[in-house]
Amino acid sequence: FITARFISSTQIWCRMPSRCAPKNISLSIVNGGIHEGVSHVSERQFNISILQDISLYAIEPNFGRVLGGTSVKVAGKFPLSALKDSNSSHTVLCQFGNKWVAAADFNQDEIYCTSPPLSHQI
Repeated sequence: FITARFISSTQIWCRMPSRCAPKNISLSIVNGGIHEGVSHVSERQFNISILQDISLYAIEPNFGRVLGGTSVKVAGKFPLSALKDSNSSHTVLCQFGNKWVAAADFNQDEIYCTSPPLSHQI
């Protein structure tokens, strides 16, 4: 068991054990616990894929247009063979600030994403 922390009524936070070998695992949520004598187990299990660590070498360019549309290349070593599996529902994503975008293209050495428009937060 791993202790989780309630963030809100719809979110929890927990840390994966370090040094997990790449594999697929199932996650269930238990509210209560063995020591309290009452447990409420989530009705649904969630599948998580643990992948190998990645190495980032460079991000080019390191600037872009405020309106977005800049093609950004992330160079590194990525264990993407599992993501290319035809049975996989994984998507490779890039994060720009608080926005996530799907990669336009990727391989084991490079990921290409197009930057979204800059959002102005006051």
